[in-house]
Amino acid sequence: MFFTMKGVLATILFILGCRINASIPGCQEIERSSTRYFDGYVGIITKTTFDLKCYGINSLPSKELQYDRDIYMHRVLVGITFSDSYIKNVPSLSFYEFPTIQYLNMDYCGINRLDANCFLGLKELSRLQLSNNNISNIGVGTLSHLFNLNYLDLSNNSLKVVDKDAFQSLTLVKELLLNNNKFEVLPDELFSTLHNIRNIDLSWNNLNTLSVNLFRNLTSLQTLKLNNNLLKTLPPTIFKDLSTTDILDMSYNLLTNISYESLLGLESLISLNISNNQLITLDSQYNGSEKLNTSSEGFSHFCPNETYVNTSSLSPFLGLNSLKELNLEGNKISKIGNESLKGSIQLRNLYMSNNELYEIHEDAFQNVPSLMHLSLDNNNLETINSSTFFNLRELRTLILNNNQIRILPVPLFKDLKSLSTLSLSNNLLTYIPYGLLSQLKQLSILNVSNNELVELNAISYHSLNDLSVLDITRNNIRTVDANQLMSVLVNLRTIHVDRNSWNCVELFNIISRLQASNVNIDNGNTFDTENIHGIPCSPVVNTTPTSQTTSFEASDFQKYISNVLMNINETLLNINSFMEKDRNIQECILNNSRIMVKLQQSVIQQLTKNERKERHLHSNTLNKTDIQSKEEINGTPGCDPNSSNNV
Repeated sequence: MFFTMKGVLATILFILGCRINASIPGCQEIERSSTRYFDGYVGIITKTTFDLKCYGINSLPSKELQYDRDIYMHRVLVGITFSDSYIKNVPSLSFYEFPTIQYLNMDYCGINRLDANCFLGLKELSRLQLSNNNISNIGVGTLSHLFNLNYLDLSNNSLKVVDKDAFQSLTLVKELLLNNNKFEVLPDELFSTLHNIRNIDLSWNNLNTLSVNLFRNLTSLQTLKLNNNLLKTLPPTIFKDLSTTDILDMSYNLLTNISYESLLGLESLISLNISNNQLITLDSQYNGSEKLNTSSEGFSHFCPNETYVNTSSLSPFLGLNSLKELNLEGNKISKIGNESLKGSIQLRNLYMSNNELYEIHEDAFQNVPSLMHLSLDNNNLETINSSTFFNLRELRTLILNNNQIRILPVPLFKDLKSLSTLSLSNNLLTYIPYGLLSQLKQLSILNVSNNELVELNAISYHSLNDLSVLDITRNNIRTVDANQLMSVLVNLRTIHVDRNSWNCVELFNIISRLQASNVNIDNGNTFDTENIHGIPCSPVVNTTPTSQTTSFEASDFQKYISNVLMNINETLLNINSFMEKDRNIQECILNNSRIMVKLQQSVIQQLTKNERKERHLHSNTLNKTDIQSKEEINGTPGCDPNSSNNV
């Protein structure tokens, strides 16, 4: 290998430079790298990068940068890093003599201003990092001539203003990061020339409105982040050109409504996040119409060629045929209608926790047969229709935590044959009906903690052959037949039993039996009162065993019967509401019948009285007749038989 005098001198200067700078307090030895590898741009070549971190550069152009360029003039410079410097201003032509660099890192440099043409000459630059500075404005000429740029990071600055043509020459940019700035409004068609853009991040700004043409012509966009802004409404058809977008995040805004028109064009959308907004309903409320062209040769001369169809009642997700994930958590939605999710036939994951749901239409999920995950926790549900989850044969996870559910209809889960996780914690359940879980053959995790269960009856769980985790903490359970339980839950591996109404002897026996079957008992953390493995329990009362057992069993049986009757009573109340009219009619008929009976009785009594009177009169008449007959036979009173006057 041959060395020229210039090369030797450069090497000496390089070594001296490193040692001198390494002596500066808080400055590590300068990191330079020189590698030989294949590069997609220029093939096999030795490349050099400059890391000027420990120079403490506070202005451009800099002597340090010029010095390094002279040392490595015989190599191809591909990158420069100015990390942790104090460059307040980047003047014009700062990098004009570095035409070969492909990436430039100026993160954390305290930059306040970028002058026009400050990056002029960087013909090969593909990656520009300007994050975590104090830049407040991007002018029209700031990013000019960066025709090969495909990555631009302006995040975590103080940007409030950007010229409408600031990105005009960035036709090859694929990723643009503008998050964590102070934008309130962006110019119309700001991104219209970014034909190759894949990802745009506008999150964590102060955007309160979006112009209708802001995303015009972005036919290659895949990810759009608008989360953590102040958006209240979305203009109709704002996303009409985003036919390739598959991820849209609008979480943590102030949106009160999502209309069918506002989501038009997102035919490839896979994930939609509208969580933590102010949505009240899932029904479209846009008071507008969609224009349809119905012109046709033969009748267009006498018939208008435009038809307006009212779309105010359409589901906002009707055109999202590719949607697989929908996040609506943290809104104020109170109802899910029968067509609220219409059009989302490919939906796999639906998150609706932390809303105000109190009603779910029985056909609400019939339009999403491919659903695999459903979160309905932290709502106000009290009852669920027995057919609500019908046909959800692909559902794997169902979360119903933190509601006010008292009763679960027996047929509720009958179609959930693929369900593996069911969580019912923090409700008001008093018992698990027989047959409720009978079709959940693949269930592996069941959480019924924080309810009001008084027993753990193995019969209710007899079909759960694959159940491995059972959580019954914080209920009122007093006893469990561990032998019977293990005979049905043959694959049980972990059980949580803390915070129930155990007596210590019963709890010890249960734990011993379960541990003998290699079931892990989750220990409690209560050690300041009587406990078994940290699980609190009460001591056995010293009374006669027979009377104690009888009293205990009678008390449990009485509570069980009471709970059953309470549930039956609630069901009958619902039935009685539909029979109220019939009951009124029946009562009316019954009253009329009673009146008729009384009338009949009165008539019969009157007839009887009349009959008695007639009989009495008839009897008197007969007596008189008999007397007269006797008188006639015996002769006229006072008549002398020997008298000559007798005939």
